[in-house]
Amino acid sequence: MRQWMKKCMAGVIALVMTAGTLTACEAYIPQTSGTDNASGAAVSKGEKKGQESGKKEEKKAGKTASLKYEAGGKYSDLIDLDMQSARAFYVVYRYRYASYCHIFQITPDGRKMKKTGIKSVADISLVSVDRDWIYYGIGRKIYRVPIVEKKKSESLDIEKKECVVKNCKVDAAFVDDQKLYYMTEENITASKKMVKEDIQIHCLNLVTGEERLCPKKILNSEDCEGYESGQEIECYPSYYITENYIYYMDFYPNKLYQLDKDTLELSVIDALEPEECEYGDYSLEIAENGAYIWYIKIVGEGKNEAYEICRYDVKEQRKQVVCTEEECLEVICKQENVNIKDIDYVDIEDIVHFDEDKLYIEYEVGPIINKKMYEYRTGVIVYSLSAGQMKTLPELCKYYRKHSCDVGGNEIESEVFMEGYLEKEQQFLLCVETGEAGEYDSWYAIYDMASKKIKKISDKKGYKLEKKIDKRFIKQGGTVKY
Repeated sequence: MRQWMKKCMAGVIALVMTAGTLTACEAYIPQTSGTDNASGAAVSKGEKKGQESGKKEEKKAGKTASLKYEAGGKYSDLIDLDMQSARAFYVVYRYRYASYCHIFQITPDGRKMKKTGIKSVADISLVSVDRDWIYYGIGRKIYRVPIVEKKKSESLDIEKKECVVKNCKVDAAFVDDQKLYYMTEENITASKKMVKEDIQIHCLNLVTGEERLCPKKILNSEDCEGYESGQEIECYPSYYITENYIYYMDFYPNKLYQLDKDTLELSVIDALEPEECEYGDYSLEIAENGAYIWYIKIVGEGKNEAYEICRYDVKEQRKQVVCTEEECLEVICKQENVNIKDIDYVDIEDIVHFDEDKLYIEYEVGPIINKKMYEYRTGVIVYSLSAGQMKTLPELCKYYRKHSCDVGGNEIESEVFMEGYLEKEQQFLLCVETGEAGEYDSWYAIYDMASKKIKKISDKKGYKLEKKIDKRFIKQGGTVKY
């Protein structure tokens, strides 16, 4: 599945929908007594002792208890696995043409969905869910509501709603390890061309109520065209959470920031793209254990813009440029049997798979003039860190070329899509679309990494494997946020 499709999919899964008016914001009073590991709710000494045993069992099973996700339910596609309590999933949803949107509860099998009692006509953002609390935002405020367990279900105790933050960028807030991280804006200034602001990162301990500020601030800016005095600068940063760090991006100018969760020290790892970027976009993937980051950035400006493939070692705090665009093009042009001077357009931003040693990238280059037709070539290249070299996957590149063609006066169109990587099988799942005049047919194929062979498979099997890839991507929502 292409990277931009993943990001769109993540946005749909998150379902940040509209909502709004609730009762007045109450003062936040931190719970200072003993707490369990999953929430800020106060517990007695006797309860705490019993919970310690449960925590040990939970730790054996994994970092957090997880509900089983079933793709076949009517409401399964609405589920974000990161928004789960001990017994249900939660989502913000508005029926078409309805005045209110609600926070709904969805059963683990995805078959039943019911209202929780939280509704509004303004914007609601679901910030976080754990076994004891639901955190959500309305406007610039963040609230939390306790979850009450019943025999085989649970409900929300609306009367005990608390306001934990009165002024922040709700869409940039999240909860990690009983700490709420959020951002505020300061010192907004406007010139004839640019609007600039400082972004402050806050860390609120939901158990003790202690709040810390990041000493450094992030400078964010945008074009002044259309800006009205006093209005906010749009900013919806992406973030990756690991054991010791939080990584932020999607500011302007766009940089990759690293926040130390212990000290709140903020550092800039790298600039992801220049201020005046004419084409392309950065791409970034982080290992599940947070040990390293693969990313593709853009350097230079105007006609000199080019991609660089980089790797950041978190433990050593070291950045490494492993391959340049020119080095990639040399390999691609040799595979496609074209002259590098004939290449005008380059796209090597789509990371389709990665592990600790290798990075697989889907590329597109062109235009290549062939029989008076403009032709774009696509394929997959792989960089090996241990070998220190870039190479193509020849069989896969030939398959792309065989089943891809531009319109170019031809009524028949054909294109190959990379749906994703099957970890256990060590295979890439491909989908080929072909047709004419808006009527398209498609089929699936798999590329086996061991045998280097490509085999066409049935639609039924292809659809099943595609759902498997989608399901794995959804599950990554617990550690990766877009």
